[in-house]
Amino acid sequence: MWAASAGVAASRSSEIDSYRPKLDYRVDGYRPKPVRPELLPGYQNYAISLNDPKGHPVNAQGVALFRYKGRWVYHPLVIARYGISLLHGYRITQDPAYLERAEVNAQFLLRSGVVRDGAKYFPYRFVYPLFGNHSDLMRPPWYSALAQGSVLALFVRLQTTTGDQRWRAAANAAFATFLKRRVLKRPWTVFVQRWKHRPYLWFEEYPKKPPTQALNGHIYALFGVYEYARATRSSTAMNVFDGGATTVRHEVERFRARGGGISYYSLRVRAQYASYHCIHIGMLKVLAQMTRDSWFSREAGRFAADAPRASTGC
Repeated sequence: MWAASAGVAASRSSEIDSYRPKLDYRVDGYRPKPVRPELLPGYQNYAISLNDPKGHPVNAQGVALFRYKGRWVYHPLVIARYGISLLHGYRITQDPAYLERAEVNAQFLLRSGVVRDGAKYFPYRFVYPLFGNHSDLMRPPWYSALAQGSVLALFVRLQTTTGDQRWRAAANAAFATFLKRRVLKRPWTVFVQRWKHRPYLWFEEYPKKPPTQALNGHIYALFGVYEYARATRSSTAMNVFDGGATTVRHEVERFRARGGGISYYSLRVRAQYASYHCIHIGMLKVLAQMTRDSWFSREAGRFAADAPRASTGC
């Protein structure tokens, strides 16, 4: 366990700038329980190659690249996931080259981050049309709770692996973004919205007005908060985990298609993808383990029954 000094300090900042459990959003009392490592996002039981330009393209320094519309770009989610994959390579091989490259990628994220009152956001610097709609654009710089949660998990794992205090400070700064209120002209990835007269804490994959409320983005971000809360035992982080899990518990029904069928990717654009239907089912099963609430497992079963063909092999 390690202290979360910066994160705690952020939680003591002006109440106007930070969301507060119970007062601003509903919490049901969930606490993050231990789970097997293979249930955490990005788990690998093999070491990737450090020299695979097709499978894992990198720049001259070893930072992950992403091919988008014919050019190479820096994609914070891709970089974070690559760093986590490298840490698995280090765990398996004990080759320091894996750890060194993981730190290179994490350091790149830190250098490119944007700070809002001590909270660090990791920007996307390319235009992205939501659901292929070129009239519904994410314009750079934009941010995503999905990336914030994945970067947070990378920093937590680096600190746990190395004991280096810079990764603890980095994790604290990344976690602080989960406390900040939505301010449309400043970086934000978290908001509160009322449903059935109760306020719920949402982690937004595509922050804009109106938000998309994508289920997988919310839960992936929640998984990052889970790792931070487990590592630090911070009561602030546990409250944020509680708020995010409570949102899933009470709002996930909105993602089920009426009369059955593949679940909706988001609430604003009700796109349906068989692959994400499986992802939703898997995430609910993991949340059942993280919270020790069997309701999430039963809900995963209801999602599966809604679309039996799409759920085969999930």
